[in-house]
Amino acid sequence: MQEKKLSIKISPTILALYLLALTFVLDMRTVWTAIPKYGRFGDITTLMLLTGAAGYILFRKNYKRHFLNGVITTAALCAYLFIYYFFDEYKLGNFPRVILRICVICLLCFAMREEHKKKLFEIMETIIIIIAVVSLAFWLAGSVAGVIHPNGIEYTTWSKDGSEVPINKYYHLYFETQVQDFFGFKVIRNSAIFNESPMSSFMFCFALIVELFKKKKYNVKICILLLISILTCISTTGYVVAIIAIFMKYLISNAGKNTTAS
Repeated sequence: MQEKKLSIKISPTILALYLLALTFVLDMRTVWTAIPKYGRFGDITTLMLLTGAAGYILFRKNYKRHFLNGVITTAALCAYLFIYYFFDEYKLGNFPRVILRICVICLLCFAMREEHKKKLFEIMETIIIIIAVVSLAFWLAGSVAGVIHPNGIEYTTWSKDGSEVPINKYYHLYFETQVQDFFGFKVIRNSAIFNESPMSSFMFCFALIVELFKKKKYNVKICILLLISILTCISTTGYVVAIIAIFMKYLISNAGKNTTAS
């Protein structure tokens, strides 16, 4: 009897979406963007963005109808941004990279199918959930309990005056970037792999919103995990966004039930 071989086929389009999702998450003020010795990190994420976008457009069929609208919108936005950046010498130096990224993202918005946009959000949510699980483990065992210890220090320019400041790292999977006074206690905020905890809180809130509103049925365990992650960030904005998201989901669910009943 011949053994059946297990074959897993992933379309090039889906692979491109995975690369794009990873790029978008890494580019959201992760610590490597502010550590001088990783100065080429921005170039790497730009290359990832271009590769993912090129892969998607090459394998995506029937996108030409929307492509012209994307080109026109991108050109108008670039013209506006050039005027904005022109009067600031420092910003003008970053202009080519900013424009390149905006062009790619705008064209993707017009070329991407609705089901692929949804898939992209879901992939980003999965990546953020993994980050949340890892950061919670290190935050509880390292930052709170002290059972495990940092294995090194990095120097970041993410400070008030732009000078280099040391931050603890845990195997490049978790970083301690901020300490907060919380009711008289010094608490290390869960910033995961991001420069500051408000950004990690923002990403966890993004994943929570995708889970609540982009899926037919949300997973309660995932929502609880993300809510705990948001709590450990100690960010007022994150708390407010999470409460509003849950409240809106409650209103929408009740409205749907009332409509069905009537």
